[in-house]
Amino acid sequence: MCRDKDKGIETNMQYIVLDLEWNQAPSREKTVTTPVRLSGEIIQIGAVRVSEAGEILDTLKCDVRPRHYTQMHYKIREITGITSAQLRRGIPFETAYRQLADFVGTDSVFLTWGPDDLPMLRTNMALYGYDTESLPRSYDLQLIFNAAHIRERRQCSLAAALELLHMEQSPNMHDALADAYDTARIAGVLDVAAGIADYEAITEQYGSLSCGPAVEAGHYDTFEDALADPRVTTAECPKCGAVMACTSFETPRFGKTSGLTACPDHPEHGVYSLRVRIAKDKAAGGFNARKQLYRATEAEKERWAKR
Repeated sequence: MCRDKDKGIETNMQYIVLDLEWNQAPSREKTVTTPVRLSGEIIQIGAVRVSEAGEILDTLKCDVRPRHYTQMHYKIREITGITSAQLRRGIPFETAYRQLADFVGTDSVFLTWGPDDLPMLRTNMALYGYDTESLPRSYDLQLIFNAAHIRERRQCSLAAALELLHMEQSPNMHDALADAYDTARIAGVLDVAAGIADYEAITEQYGSLSCGPAVEAGHYDTFEDALADPRVTTAECPKCGAVMACTSFETPRFGKTSGLTACPDHPEHGVYSLRVRIAKDKAAGGFNARKQLYRATEAEKERWAKR
């Protein structure tokens, strides 16, 4: 896979609409933590190639056999309908990734519905030693749709967007290809090129401040141990995947604290707030830490500037 050229979107650009489904560890204790903290392991890849004019050109679907989370988490099974037996019939991630790379080709960009798919893809690539810098640029079509139709800072589900556009939803909801196909249909009625050109402004005005889901960071004997662990105090840049470290946190209140950080490779990506919640584990003793990355608010920036 290859990044698109830095000077903007060319004519004849193709969009790759990407949707992923992933499994989770059966418990916090069984979460894989090396070489990366694996919050989810990809079990389905759906991709749809869309022309700049909005025409659907091709599709790809890969059922992936996980290496670590080989039994379906009951919640994921309820959502996707995928069984543990189906998991075992999938192809290895390495094979699926090669198929996706061939499908994407060059001079393409990714479109996703929501902010979660690309960080999950990067994490799974890192697990297998793939270079995440090879990924194309990615844009959240949900934000572009929001700017065109919702015009509020709130998330709109794929089902709600289809209903608003009077489109019928594919019957296999939460199937990676079905969701990618529905997302591609929405892309076909939007001015995606204009949305990409105005993406920074759209993100600032309408985007959720959250840069991804909350992540369980680990179990610790003390509050101080948690804030000394890089698994708690670092996060991936949501745009390029670089590791961002947060070295200073506010005084904790009610088990919650936060600190500001930025991408070491691309400071122009802006300032992020790493928010951490550390709660007592009544069953096992000690503390559990959970972290979540947000775009920093102006109030947070001002508060830190005064420190």
